[in-house]
Amino acid sequence: MSMMPDPHEQNRYNQYQNYARQPVEYKDRGTCLTLWLFVSIFFASISLIGGLCVIFTASNSSTSNDINSSFYVSAVLLFGVIALFLVSCIAIWNWKEWGIWGFVVATILSPIVETLSGRADVSDFIAPFIQLGIFYFLIRSRWSYFE
Repeated sequence: MSMMPDPHEQNRYNQYQNYARQPVEYKDRGTCLTLWLFVSIFFASISLIGGLCVIFTASNSSTSNDINSSFYVSAVLLFGVIALFLVSCIAIWNWKEWGIWGFVVATILSPIVETLSGRADVSDFIAPFIQLGIFYFLIRSRWSYFE
């Protein structure tokens, strides 16, 4: 009895060996982009937790239904924008192009939601443009890394 390997098994083994030998492309995130994403993810996470605490505290202590409904609409919208921002930052960390577009949408929606909630001021309309400008500066040389 011959101990000849199965040709299909040998083919799969060769494909695996060729795949394993392919060089892995190193994508340098850079210190500034890494720091920007780390701080953004950290503060967005804290904002989500704080937002949940405020929503639950207000739901237990409030008695006026009119105030509750407008409060909840603005709170849920703001919570959604922060969640989109957080998910987008995590996607950017993982080099996903859709994370960039989610980041842009969340940044543009933020002053709109704050205006609807009645807490917007002038800096809420200036800050997104500054934020997008800094973000563009950080990713412009790394655009080819995104999938």
